[in-house]
Amino acid sequence: MKKDILSVLFLLSVLIPVAGKNRVINHPAYEVKNSGIDNIVKIDLSDQETRVHVRTTFIPGWWVNFPKTTFIQPEGSSEKLLATGIENGEFDKEIYMPQSGDSLFVLSFPALDKSVKKINYGEGDKTIIFGVSLEKNKQVEKEHKAIPDKIAEWLDTEIENSKIKEALPDYRSDRFFTRQPGRLAGYIKGYDPRLGFSTGIIYAGNVITNEDFPVTVEIHPDGRFEADIPMQYPTVFYVSVNDKPINFYMEPGHTLAMVLNWEEFLTADRLRNISYKFKEIEFKGGLSDINRQLAKVELKRIPWKEIQEKSKTLNPKEYKAFELQVIDENRKLVRQSDLSAKAATLLTNEALLTYGTNLLEYASNYNQRLLEDTTIQTPLPVDYYDFLQQMPLNDPSLLCPSSASVFVNRFEFCDPFTSIWKQLSYSTGSSAQQLKNECKDRWTEEDEEVLKIEEQLSHITNDEERTKYYETHAAAFESFNQKYASQIKKIIENKQREVNIKEIQLRDSVFTHVLRLTTPNLIYDITKVRGLQSDFRNLSDNKSAEQLLAITTKDIRNPFLTAEALRLYTQKFPVDGVTTYDLPETRAGKLFREMTAPLKGKYIVVDFWESWCGPCVAGIKQNKALREKLNDSKEIAFLFICSEETPEDTYKNYVAEQGLKNSYRLTKDQYHRMRELFKFNGIPHYEYINREGRVMTKGLNIYNLEGTLTNLLEKENAKK
Repeated sequence: MKKDILSVLFLLSVLIPVAGKNRVINHPAYEVKNSGIDNIVKIDLSDQETRVHVRTTFIPGWWVNFPKTTFIQPEGSSEKLLATGIENGEFDKEIYMPQSGDSLFVLSFPALDKSVKKINYGEGDKTIIFGVSLEKNKQVEKEHKAIPDKIAEWLDTEIENSKIKEALPDYRSDRFFTRQPGRLAGYIKGYDPRLGFSTGIIYAGNVITNEDFPVTVEIHPDGRFEADIPMQYPTVFYVSVNDKPINFYMEPGHTLAMVLNWEEFLTADRLRNISYKFKEIEFKGGLSDINRQLAKVELKRIPWKEIQEKSKTLNPKEYKAFELQVIDENRKLVRQSDLSAKAATLLTNEALLTYGTNLLEYASNYNQRLLEDTTIQTPLPVDYYDFLQQMPLNDPSLLCPSSASVFVNRFEFCDPFTSIWKQLSYSTGSSAQQLKNECKDRWTEEDEEVLKIEEQLSHITNDEERTKYYETHAAAFESFNQKYASQIKKIIENKQREVNIKEIQLRDSVFTHVLRLTTPNLIYDITKVRGLQSDFRNLSDNKSAEQLLAITTKDIRNPFLTAEALRLYTQKFPVDGVTTYDLPETRAGKLFREMTAPLKGKYIVVDFWESWCGPCVAGIKQNKALREKLNDSKEIAFLFICSEETPEDTYKNYVAEQGLKNSYRLTKDQYHRMRELFKFNGIPHYEYINREGRVMTKGLNIYNLEGTLTNLLEKENAKK
């Protein structure tokens, strides 16, 4: 018995010191994190292991994942200690969240040296939480409430330096249309450069001309951010910071100050199933009141999936009634809110634009189903488009909401207008017949066969059948086009001029007799100006372009629209004839010159793409044979640019599969700046660089690369 007691006392003397070495840190403090889902609530430290208790808060029914590459990293060390075990889940498995939206996981890691005071936590090459304290009695700093004095002084100075300090009294002002940039200045409470981003982006543009003007928002290490935004009229923009959109209202010439809280970004990250609207925003400046009002009201929005489902199940009359009910609810919401007249106008217009866009998209989808589904035999009612008559299409304030761009696009390409193109494509006459009349001395039996093929093609009205028939005889067309290249170019340009003029006349007829709209109509006039972008692209003769410009603008009453149309013309046909320009000395300009330097002396086709972009991938695949054909060319080279939105493994595999030489995968910050440099919001996007490294505004065309390159080389040889 005495021996047993002595044994127990011995064991206790051994175990007690060991247990005494364990440390438990409850709710450890951290410096900054970039996840609203993962929270470290407890850390157990012992000589055997480190146990990290992670509470995940996420959407019920959604899943989380802990990869085997989950790590902790002692501060100041490059060594990452990988997880050795997990409780309440499995590594690399989808773990679905319960209805409570909360789960607790315990991850085991190797033991830490006692000298370690802080750790980082993350997975793979991404750190999720920085500076997790291993000291007791530290509080988690959840909010950064105070704005540092230097930041506050900077914001005050920015507002004081604003070109215009008084907001427009209303949207009937003569100052509504004006080309003055707006300025956004702000501060993110709790920002830390270790979060991995130093830019945001504003997808600005000109709805009138359909030009893109994306703006890089530079975020400084101290959390300040700033951007100058090209503007033409008051606009509701959104700035995307770390892929989270934040709306704000701006007027030309104004400076708006905006203070954000990083904690709200974490909330938005956690609530990924909704379009989160930031609420904890401080505004300063002459536009602060209207921005505060707009931030408080959230219009009813129907989820995209529900709209898609209803568009398939409801007939036209039922669907219009459904959309009308939604806009009536939103109008009531606006009336019941304490808003200024301007704020009420903006929100009402936003609801109207969504209403109009959805109805136009329904019509397009319905007509497509009529073609594809023989069981649907009832065409759209004649009066379906009468909702357009109820919209204020001549009111400039309709352009202010960010949704204006989508509505104008859907209106511009609604079915009554696009049906004109088919009518024009079947009535332009035979190019081959005209060539036969002009080139009788060179005409051959092979040419006569092409004439017969073209004649047969003109009688095929089904798009799919036309494409198949053309592809069957593609070789004959290619040989014919090469033989008569210069003559065909002149004929096509003459026909293009005739088509453009006839299209304007037909659109006017549809506007009046089908849509039953009346003039003046600002939105319709905008579609005329927007159309000049593509029309000018197809014309090389400035006299034809001048004629088209005159016909397009003759009935436009708004002088700003007319001036914008003239600006498009002078951009495409400059007085000095120069159609190239040098890139600015910016970070993006410098980076791009470094990428193209090895290719200098050649024409360069620059292709901006991403793996998730279907048209991008399709275009690259379609041009593979052409790239291989021009692989050793001394005249032309290809350059491919994507961002880290394309996963690295996907990028490497695709580059190898498609043989993409001169390919670059940029960081998100670099890509933001590249978008601003070349002024594009959408992809695929192509740029063309000449032998001297200058950007070309005309000359090459990705859809006829060999032909346009041949023309350039012929011009070069003619000058020698």
